[in-house]
Amino acid sequence: ASLQNTNLYYFLSGALTKIRKQQMLTDYDSMFQTGVTEYCKGKENIFIYGAGTNGIKASNILKQNGICIKGFIVSDNQPKQSEKNGYPIYRLSEVPYDKSEVSVIVSVAYTRDRREILDNLKNAGYEEYYLL
Repeated sequence: ASLQNTNLYYFLSGALTKIRKQQMLTDYDSMFQTGVTEYCKGKENIFIYGAGTNGIKASNILKQNGICIKGFIVSDNQPKQSEKNGYPIYRLSEVPYDKSEVSVIVSVAYTRDRREILDNLKNAGYEEYYLL
């Protein structure tokens, strides 16, 4: 009976973890669609900072909501990539638009990277950004 209880405990713990992750994804989608789509209204030169899983997801949701982005931005120390998900990828120092006309959505997975990215944006002269 003890082994069965232990197995049941681990099974239920794993199931609960999966449910929590799914709920977080649902909350993320809902928050994303309401907040970031409002932020994007009336903006023309929208970029997503981060070309990983979160950035791709953000670009897909924006596209589904009729919002066009100009491309992805990555940090200058990242390997050179040409495109992802059909959009060009620019290093921060290579974005071909005037900084005052660019709006950036920061969509990166790791919280520890966000502070550095926000500092990089400020230091590079970007004033319009939205942190997911």
